[in-house]
Amino acid sequence: MTHQRSEHGTAPTARAESVRSSVARRAQIVARLTVQEAEHQIVTAYEIHAARPADVTLWTPALDRRQTIFGRAPDLSAGDRGFSSATNEQAATTRGVRRVVLPRRGPKSPARRAYEHQRWFRRAQRWRVGCEGRISVLKRRHGLDRCRFHGAEACIAAAA
Repeated sequence: MTHQRSEHGTAPTARAESVRSSVARRAQIVARLTVQEAEHQIVTAYEIHAARPADVTLWTPALDRRQTIFGRAPDLSAGDRGFSSATNEQAATTRGVRRVVLPRRGPKSPARRAYEHQRWFRRAQRWRVGCEGRISVLKRRHGLDRCRFHGAEACIAAAA
């Protein structure tokens, strides 16, 4: 899930989470839910994917959805390592995002290490980690972790 934040105004964040459905014989159908969250814990958009797409493929649609909702790109956009790719960083930059926070996987070059060690980058990562707690609240308090309806189509219809 991408996490996008604007220092001036609101911008959404997105997080991909799994939603389970109980079906006959206790089989589980797992779907992916993308939640976009703005500053101050406001959920601005969501999308349910019947399949489980890779996080890398969800970054640019989240940026486009954010621009559609708010009419401009966020100043800062953050995601976890699952969203990290050179293509996603370039897509955010071309859409007008000033600061892109996508930590790279694996060994890093000294230049990349210095980039990820900047104060704004580390603050944005801490903010993104706080979004995980809000996802947990959605799952525990509001039952987002399990759909009580039978079948994938019913769960998707119930969430919409």
